[in-house]
Amino acid sequence: MYSGNKSASHNTLGGNTISTTDGTTTHNWQFGVDGRLTFPDATVQTTAYSGQANPDAVVNGSYNITLNATGDFIPNTDNLQALGSPTNRFRHLYVGPGSVYIGDSVISESVSGKLVLPGITTATTLFANEVEETGDQTRTWANPPFLLDAYQFGVASGTITPDPDYSPADYDSGDIDDDGYISEIEVYEPGTWTQAVADYNLVNNMYAFIGTDVQEPHNPSNWVQIPFSVIARANDVEYDFDSGPSDRLVSGDAEVVLASNGDLTIPGVIKSTSGSSYIDPGDTHVVLQTAQDVRWTFASDGELRLPPGADIVDSNGDSVLGVTVLRQDTPPEADNGTLWFNTVEGRIYIKYTDVWVDASPLVMPQPDTDLDVNSVTFADASIQTTAWTGSTTVDRLVNGDNQLSLGTDGTVTFPGGDLTLTTTVAENGSALVANNSSIILAATGESGSTGLAWYKDPLNLQTTGTDLAYVAVGGPASPDKVSINVGNTGEGGAVYTWQFNPNSSTTLPGAIQGRVKSNTYVDTVINLDVTATINKLTPTNGGANYHLADGVEGQIMYIALATGGEQVNEYTLMSFAHARYTNGNGTVNEVTDAGSWLPFHSNTNGSAILTIAFIDGYWTLPHNAFD
Repeated sequence: MYSGNKSASHNTLGGNTISTTDGTTTHNWQFGVDGRLTFPDATVQTTAYSGQANPDAVVNGSYNITLNATGDFIPNTDNLQALGSPTNRFRHLYVGPGSVYIGDSVISESVSGKLVLPGITTATTLFANEVEETGDQTRTWANPPFLLDAYQFGVASGTITPDPDYSPADYDSGDIDDDGYISEIEVYEPGTWTQAVADYNLVNNMYAFIGTDVQEPHNPSNWVQIPFSVIARANDVEYDFDSGPSDRLVSGDAEVVLASNGDLTIPGVIKSTSGSSYIDPGDTHVVLQTAQDVRWTFASDGELRLPPGADIVDSNGDSVLGVTVLRQDTPPEADNGTLWFNTVEGRIYIKYTDVWVDASPLVMPQPDTDLDVNSVTFADASIQTTAWTGSTTVDRLVNGDNQLSLGTDGTVTFPGGDLTLTTTVAENGSALVANNSSIILAATGESGSTGLAWYKDPLNLQTTGTDLAYVAVGGPASPDKVSINVGNTGEGGAVYTWQFNPNSSTTLPGAIQGRVKSNTYVDTVINLDVTATINKLTPTNGGANYHLADGVEGQIMYIALATGGEQVNEYTLMSFAHARYTNGNGTVNEVTDAGSWLPFHSNTNGSAILTIAFIDGYWTLPHNAFD
């Protein structure tokens, strides 16, 4: 094999030899059958040459970087060597979803793709992501052990109280290698961690079970630490500070806001045309305004314009400017002793005892102390010659829209005009007259008011208050009746009414003690419940009478008479608004008078029951039910 004046040849000299020559010198490399390589200088190499005693290390003087069994590059000295230099940099650094450690700070990527940057972002929740070996193993295992991370070991041992949202991770120790060491630990269940849990598990090694039964109650002495720690990963991150929208910086309740019109709002010093406190840098001046609308103007000509009444004081509180005069068209808010130039009148006023008085009054003659004043002329040119009574007439008292007037006939008319006090109505004295209204004379006490009241519609006289008694004559509902009402209108009370009807009948509120007889058995009337299916009667033997009003067409009712004993021929009297019945001789009788009473007898067993029906506007009674 030739290249110019150089050649290489292959010979077999008890082995394989490669010879090279440049035409002058020949070099032989001999590969022996025993695997040795003999160099041209007669040196022998039996293994691949690494340049140092440790074939896994890259060495330069006292510095070396070792590639360990797990594929990690490890420098021989902590915090000494660099990757690249300021002038010779790597172009790209590609890192998978692991972590970058800078001192004690860890930069990592969350599941959402956001970076966890200490001091800027915080992981919302984390989980166990991977387990790394932190040193050489000294304990061998026949079988994969049961594992706990450092934090869960502390929880199980009672030395750590977990956060309510914490859930532990679970691990699989995988296979045991040929030397009896744990080859790899995988995360089986990632759990739910906080940053504190993740930090604890990162700097503290895991524990392996060496007891006999892992199901027994936890005993810390049955566990040993192994050189493995857990690296967590964040699900998502949030900022450690509230940056707010893109137009503002936020810290707590304070905001610095840049508005769309260019206004910059700063807490305490606000530049905003819409705000109440601001610094407004104009073209020719700068205005400093407070929330109380007090302004200081710094003009471009060097002039400082103070707020009205303001002053400049030294460190002792003494005025630097001396006396100042306020110039405006309306009286300013100022302290006593302040001078004000009224720009409308062209006059100077001074604040004296909280009143603005003329600081340079015109020379006036001495006042006349002997005045003959017969009238007062007001600003609207009206003239008043007498004291004002509130009305153009002097026969009344006026307060707003209310008037109490006194007529020439002595009649007093109260506000509203419906109530008068007069001497012309009653023959023997004065009268209190209410037109289209009622009259109530009442006295008010702690328990309410009591008294007498005259009501127009219906016309009645009654007492007022809780205890009630009155006489009513007529009214829209019953213009031809007179009633007497007695009772109590308080809680749990009742009012009872006796009504005297124009047909000479009387409607009573209840039973009468004793008997009152007339030619029509005028006794106590008890009205039956016309809506009931059964009405139970008690024999009264004429002492009280029952009345039944008209029912509903087709209605059926049962009337029972029970004595509660074995007496026979006891009876009660009944009347109907409208009823038909036949007596013993078969004659049909119609009852339409509430005062016509029919006797209802008990039978031989001391009781009776009567079935009646309302048909064609009449209660239809059984044959011979009443006799």
